[in-house]
Amino acid sequence: MCVSLSCSQAPVFRIALALLALAVACSAQCFLQPLEVKDPKKPPEGCLDSEGKMHKFGSQWVTPNCLDCSCSTEAMSCCTMIPTVVSMPPRCKMLVNEKSCTYKMVMKANLNLPCVLK
Repeated sequence: MCVSLSCSQAPVFRIALALLALAVACSAQCFLQPLEVKDPKKPPEGCLDSEGKMHKFGSQWVTPNCLDCSCSTEAMSCCTMIPTVVSMPPRCKMLVNEKSCTYKMVMKANLNLPCVLK
């Protein structure tokens, strides 16, 4: 019986609560790489990424391995777009789309259903 939520809102609330719980169980990873000034007379013009590409100060980009990076006059900072799962219910699985750098938590028994906590 639904008391505080209407019966039609209860399933949506449960899914939202489950996603919130899963978000807490995941961890994003970031790193900060300070800019190297080799010659004070020739300061860097931007940030050099791991693939050797130069990015202008103030720019932001996504790497092929799903890092969201930005370049400032002090450093290059990057964070993973795909979290590392710390804990997940055994009946759930994380599906990753590496082309779009997105992920979703689904039920192992039916990959079309979102993972829900009971």
